[in-house]
Amino acid sequence: MSNAADGPAKATLKLFFSFCLPDADVVDRVRYYLEKQSPLKVSLTSLSSHVNPWTDQVTDGLIDSEAFVLFAGCKFGRNQQDEANWAYRQYTKGDALPADARKMRLMVVQVEDHIEWPDDGEWVRVFQQILPIKFLSARLSATTVDEEQRPVQEGNAQTRVHEGHAQRAAHAICKALGWGVHWRPDFEIPSGYPFSHEKEIIREFSQPGGELSDNRVSEGCPRSWPKVVKREAARPNKVPKDFIGEFSDPEDCVVVDVRTERDELPSVADLTFYEARPRAFLRLPKPKRLKLPGASFNIGILVSGGIAPGINAVIAGIVDRHNLYAHPTGPAEPAYPLKIYGYLNGFRSLAQEGAPQENISMRLDKEPLKSKVKEDANRGGSLLGTSRLDALLGADDPVARKETFETMVENLRGIDVLYVIGGDGSMRAAHALQVAHDLQVAHDLQDKPHANGNELTVVGIPKTMDNDILWVWQSFGFLSAVEKAKEFITQLRTEAESNPRLCVMQLFGSDSGFVVSHAAVASGAVDLALIPEVPFSMAKVSEYITDKLRAMKANPNHRRSPHGLVLMAETAIPTDVLKYLDEDDKLPNDEKILRLEREEREEIARYLANDRRVRGQTPDALRTGGLKIVSRVLQNEIKKLQEFPGDYWSDFRVFTNEPRHLLRSLEPSSSDIIFGHRLGCLAVDNAMAGFTDFMVSQWLTEFVLVPLRLVALGRKRVPRDGIFWRSVLDSTGQPAKLTDDSEQHDD
Repeated sequence: MSNAADGPAKATLKLFFSFCLPDADVVDRVRYYLEKQSPLKVSLTSLSSHVNPWTDQVTDGLIDSEAFVLFAGCKFGRNQQDEANWAYRQYTKGDALPADARKMRLMVVQVEDHIEWPDDGEWVRVFQQILPIKFLSARLSATTVDEEQRPVQEGNAQTRVHEGHAQRAAHAICKALGWGVHWRPDFEIPSGYPFSHEKEIIREFSQPGGELSDNRVSEGCPRSWPKVVKREAARPNKVPKDFIGEFSDPEDCVVVDVRTERDELPSVADLTFYEARPRAFLRLPKPKRLKLPGASFNIGILVSGGIAPGINAVIAGIVDRHNLYAHPTGPAEPAYPLKIYGYLNGFRSLAQEGAPQENISMRLDKEPLKSKVKEDANRGGSLLGTSRLDALLGADDPVARKETFETMVENLRGIDVLYVIGGDGSMRAAHALQVAHDLQVAHDLQDKPHANGNELTVVGIPKTMDNDILWVWQSFGFLSAVEKAKEFITQLRTEAESNPRLCVMQLFGSDSGFVVSHAAVASGAVDLALIPEVPFSMAKVSEYITDKLRAMKANPNHRRSPHGLVLMAETAIPTDVLKYLDEDDKLPNDEKILRLEREEREEIARYLANDRRVRGQTPDALRTGGLKIVSRVLQNEIKKLQEFPGDYWSDFRVFTNEPRHLLRSLEPSSSDIIFGHRLGCLAVDNAMAGFTDFMVSQWLTEFVLVPLRLVALGRKRVPRDGIFWRSVLDSTGQPAKLTDDSEQHDD
């Protein structure tokens, strides 16, 4: 068998996994991701105790397998040693097995930092010479706390498997078997966030050959630049151009990087998005489908995540446009029956097993909701309920994730187009849902070749107050949030000046600091901005703030008493947080500084274990824990400024404010309403024309169709060395570096 990643692959590759019971979770996850690859079949030893280890199951599995994968940790079970010895003997000597069995590959997956090899056995020497596939950081702290609120030491923590490492280990096995170029990540979704900015993606796809590296593919990235799926469209669009605008050629594209000249860098110029405009030819609704008794063209709309100004305008745009296509010549009899379902509770509605459509949705094409869609188009909030369903993309249980997608696919039978209005996690879920649906259709057609597979079109419409979705120039509601945040900052600055004190204000930013950064510069009234992209320690923050307050008090020309305002994102957690938690643990209860709740400590530990990133919704306990740490450490350090009992600093107060929900529920601005409505209309135009698995977006100056596969590659963040962050530093006056040289942090 070829060892090369590009080597020929067999139709079916059988593997035998040998492991010790404590490593079962690790093995199960690696197996899950390998079995997503269609040619691979994994044979496992039984987890039950064997009176005789050489049961038929184990023996047959070993003989039939083409690769023996030894999961090596700090312990080797008796059965595992027997299996490894058997594999060694047949690998080196044959043991009278069939000729092809001697081609068995031997591999080692290292699941601990150090392997404790047994002292005896010839097989040990052979396996020690094999370069191991390292399942690094496979065991993470499970974040448990005892009754005294003290962190459990890592050695005693429960096992928690990191999905990113599981996928990488599976991919390494896949490459060793010659199937590396065919790697397929789970639902085509990376386990983490490989990229933080569009320029990074453009730069890597612009390399000679136009393909990403094996390392990127192992992270879940596509090998080549993906294009939006375009299904054949042949039916003329009967909506007059006077109503809908000029038609676009199906192949009209927008070059992604405006800095590129086509004749200079043809490989870069090939990186394009389809233009988002009405089309001359349509695919939907499919005439054959409408000929069935009682058939109708069925549309679904759901909102996922938090609310944002402009959601109702998007919903109105979708409903208005579908009504226009159904009545191309005016309000007379519709060209086809149309049903528009608004899901009551986002993805949670779709995840309910066996739920009738009428129980999880409401009809937006019928009165009184049809009129309410128009009435609410310029209002805040969401006409439809919204929710987050972290199980869709959560890393803790991929099997439960798979089952959830299967349930949603079943609930979407009969729906022709699904519009998902949401943030980066929702766009990932939308793409995964399209993949899950297409896989189910392919499976159904295998069982019943002549069946009519239900064709589902999934369309994403970006909604985020954080402005952190890739390939979105600026999301609707973002500038409204910044404008209102600026007002709140100005008002709280007045409060801090008038009744001298320090304000710590927390804004949006589950994984990025765009709202904090923009609001800080716009207001010009912030002394310190803290965002998750830029590391900071409370030691340095305290030093900077106390020095500033002390200087204000000592300055005879300063007309106000010492005061200030710190602006922080909801996941701005200091690099030295563990030091403060440890110090707090050593103090009596009545002297503790942080006074965090158990859940807050757990979420902070989980955040740190996850490489200081948030997947999906920011846990409330992480938000409140971060705010307490920053405000209470500052309060404690300011009190240390007092030189004698009762002096000025002993009564100096630090207060907090969290206006996040006030920002979310804003009335949309005129630009939000227009922008949102336009996104909804363009989403419909291109869904009707046969495009699917795309997000409609304004990229730079044009409206385009972005493949959801590209959107899933990361989460946009503020570049810490970028020009914009420098303008934030100029506005606040804070140091560019707020960490000690000795501190370790990721770039």
